[in-house]
Amino acid sequence: MRLIRSVTRALKILEALNREPATIVQLNTRIGLPRTTILRVLRTLESEGYIFREDVRGQGVYFVAPKAKELSIGAKPWYGEYIWIKSKLRELGQEVEWPVYFSINDGFDMEVVDSTESQSPFFLKDSIVGDRLSLVRSAAGLAFLSACDAPVRDRLLKQVTDGIDGSEDYRWIKDKLDSAIETGCVTVENCDWKIKDRPISSMAIGLRNADRAFGAVSVRYYSKAYLSEDALSQWSDRLIGFAEQCAELASSVRGQAA
Repeated sequence: MRLIRSVTRALKILEALNREPATIVQLNTRIGLPRTTILRVLRTLESEGYIFREDVRGQGVYFVAPKAKELSIGAKPWYGEYIWIKSKLRELGQEVEWPVYFSINDGFDMEVVDSTESQSPFFLKDSIVGDRLSLVRSAAGLAFLSACDAPVRDRLLKQVTDGIDGSEDYRWIKDKLDSAIETGCVTVENCDWKIKDRPISSMAIGLRNADRAFGAVSVRYYSKAYLSEDALSQWSDRLIGFAEQCAELASSVRGQAA
């Protein structure tokens, strides 16, 4: 069988942009394809939502878009257990409009495995799909802990905060966690330290199946757009409803598998 050269070229360009954003001239130098070919491939990838173009100092620079990161989800064998969340996440994203994220607990971290970044009208350029978030510093991590059974939560908290008992950091974590347990949701302001000029806040709720907590769903938004109390007023009912749906669906899926 003959290989489809256009597919090979598209993958080479996507791989190059994944390593570093580039102009057409830079891509021509790095991978050796003709500029006209590169331009056609770039326009195709852009139309499909896998890359986007920005003017940087008068030059058109191409970046990998959040949608490209979603390709990695298919490589995770355990994601099949929670694939039903994907459609529900899209529905929640349409209601909330700001980007919504699904995170799975992985020991002392939360791994962001899915999002509605590509559909959100409020596009946050810096994608976190594939990132690992702190169990006690992120809204997703604190929300997951709040959804855990008390013995599990206490063990995790002790291991993660070992050595900082009584400190200001520990009091902040405990206050946020106590509030999350009481209200069901948690907010963390200015949680994205990578974006100094565009501080981002997050709000999250923990997710459970019939047996245990397994993850969290969170909303990211510009800190200037909402105060914590405004975010809670705006979205807490939607997130709580989403978590309840997840619990019901998880139990249903578990029952069918049995």
